[in-house]
Amino acid sequence: MMGFLRRALQIQSRSLEAADAVACARLHKDGFAYPWDAVEIERLILSENVVSDGIFDSSSDALLGFVLSRKAANEAEILTIAVATSYRRRGVARDLLLKHAETLGLLRVSALFLEVAQDNEAALALYRRHGFAEVGRRPGYYRAADGGRTDAIVMTKQLL
Repeated sequence: MMGFLRRALQIQSRSLEAADAVACARLHKDGFAYPWDAVEIERLILSENVVSDGIFDSSSDALLGFVLSRKAANEAEILTIAVATSYRRRGVARDLLLKHAETLGLLRVSALFLEVAQDNEAALALYRRHGFAEVGRRPGYYRAADGGRTDAIVMTKQLL
């Protein structure tokens, strides 16, 4: 178990496998208005240039959260990050970010990018706390659950 992971939750981290795609899709469905299905997530997990990390309950091996990034040269972009509803605001997303930054650093990734909906205050606060800075905006990038559009905030963090 990684030293920065919360021991009280008895969790462990590892790269995702194709067999994790169904569990990932369940978490994604709970967190996004337009979720990805298991087939799409499995395709990403198996992609050569996608880097993944998951956090699992040590006793049950239940998936608590996951992150997928696409790596290109010495940069990576977080494609998605999702945490089980009952584990939100308990440090799982923080642990995922820390573990994923460590994983990407070992792969010599120096810059990490992401996009987040401008109205996702919890995610914006998390990313800012962990050193991400706003570098751009994409007007109307995300489709909201009500059919409207919302801007994406583009953020980056230097890893190396």
